[in-house]
Amino acid sequence: AAIVHDVLASKPGAAREIVVVNAAAALWTAGKTDDTHAAAQLAREAIDSGAASELLAKLVAMTNA
Repeated sequence: AAIVHDVLASKPGAAREIVVVNAAAALWTAGKTDDTHAAAQLAREAIDSGAASELLAKLVAMTNA
């Protein structure tokens, strides 16, 4: 849980980069962009803006309801 918290808090490091690469692959596969570098940038923006953290909080709230 600490690693997830660090990633979502934009703490630099290997864990964050792994998450960015995985998220970029998912975004590219889903057709959100046809450029892997742009997909990685979208992933970074989702983490840095807090959108990823907000989405996780919503998921936790839904599963604990």
